[in-house]
Amino acid sequence: RGYLPEALVNYLALLGWSPGGGDELLPAAELARRFTLETVGHSAAVFDPEKLAWANRHYVRLADADRLVDLVLPYFRRAGYVADDTASARAFVHVLLPMATGSVDRVEQVPDRVRMVFEFDPDAACARDDVHAVLAEPGAASVVAALATEPESVPRLDRKSCRAVAGRIKQTTGQKGKHLFHPIRVALTGEAGGPELDVLVPAIEYGADLPVGSG
Repeated sequence: RGYLPEALVNYLALLGWSPGGGDELLPAAELARRFTLETVGHSAAVFDPEKLAWANRHYVRLADADRLVDLVLPYFRRAGYVADDTASARAFVHVLLPMATGSVDRVEQVPDRVRMVFEFDPDAACARDDVHAVLAEPGAASVVAALATEPESVPRLDRKSCRAVAGRIKQTTGQKGKHLFHPIRVALTGEAGGPELDVLVPAIEYGADLPVGSG
């Protein structure tokens, strides 16, 4: 299911017992050090999936990136986004992780969180109400038109140049805030929401630079 073992151990330790001091998320060694039978509760413990998810989010954020790549790669392969466990595939997944690890309950959810990097269907996107609502906003068409001219001068976007492009479109169209960034997001990803654009767009560009057949 994508739970880290340290999260599951920590959560199970809290069923019917508390380490005290206002602490709950602690390494197994510290939980063991504080444990006493006298502090075990007498009431029946209740399994709370939401609290387990909360603990898991904490440990996912703390986990080493290389370890997370090992854990999430099978889910990327299951989703059909990665064909093989190659150096290129692992490097790409490494680039994608920052967009997902702070907002998923379990590592099995990471591929869906970055789905827009691998799937883009403009017709299906435009048929969705949330996307249509963004494009129907006053000024949205001018933002998309201005965005379409940018690749002529910036063939590949990194985080810095992505922000610079947004700044130029802001000057050209006079749009700002959600009226600027939402149409840009829809045009580039087909989604009305998702990770920060200055992280997402360079990740898409990184994938586009990978050689065909690299996994």
